[in-house]
Amino acid sequence: MAADKDDIEQRGRPDESITVKIGTPKGALSARFPASATIAEVIAFTIEKKELEGGPAAWELFQGKVPLVPVNKALADFGIKNGDKLLLAATGSGV
Repeated sequence: MAADKDDIEQRGRPDESITVKIGTPKGALSARFPASATIAEVIAFTIEKKELEGGPAAWELFQGKVPLVPVNKALADFGIKNGDKLLLAATGSGV
């Protein structure tokens, strides 16, 4: 199944965006976010685009096996860069 491609509303200049691939239970999503987008915004955007059940509190975003918390921090704060792969998993799923 081909990955969906979408963009969150840009708040910064185009050179301040980060494109990532997010694995979800319903397949991968490739999306571009402002570097200033918070983890919570990325989670909410991914839930909406992939039509996942449960609200943002039901999901966690990981880079490898490392949870990206606190969710009010920006992608750039975690050192996320273009091409990074993230994983959205249900809270408590033991990723």
